[in-house]
Amino acid sequence: MLRRVGLIVGLTIVVVGLIASFAGYRPGPRPEALEARIAVINPVIAAVNTAQAHATQCIAWFSELTDTQLPPAEAQSRMARTQRCGQTARATAEAGYGTLDQVSIGPDSPTKAQFLDAAATALSIYEMQGDDFDTAQTLLGDAMTQGTPLTDMRTTVLDQLATLASDLVASHDALNQTRADYYVNGT
Repeated sequence: MLRRVGLIVGLTIVVVGLIASFAGYRPGPRPEALEARIAVINPVIAAVNTAQAHATQCIAWFSELTDTQLPPAEAQSRMARTQRCGQTARATAEAGYGTLDQVSIGPDSPTKAQFLDAAATALSIYEMQGDDFDTAQTLLGDAMTQGTPLTDMRTTVLDQLATLASDLVASHDALNQTRADYYVNGT
């Protein structure tokens, strides 16, 4: 009986709290300035995310390629997947720079400039990673030509692909911080 009373009292408190919070909630239109900031933030983040997704996919392909010993035909097939990783990384970064150019038109503010600079930094690192993909491709191609098992190249290739990892982490940290500052403050 005491449990039921406690349960009823607890539920009553929750219901009263919910009613009170909804009674005070008055959704209104978002300020125009916030909408403008969102119109800048969303395409920039999408451009960086596209570059990141491409890099992640290529790293996974290189990792799979060196993870287990593959028959020559399958190794050739998988090598073909990684062949354009470097070129596509550079093209994706260039497309991202185009997005930055598009959204830079309009009102400027220090936080917008910092956000766009942080995005440009991240994109430039993904662009540089394209060279690492090319180097990994060359290393593996040479190994295949010489008859060296690709598994023997795993450490070398993954080390090559990890050279910019700390820079990427730092650039994403800066991007997230400047995005939050720009979203909240905008000035």
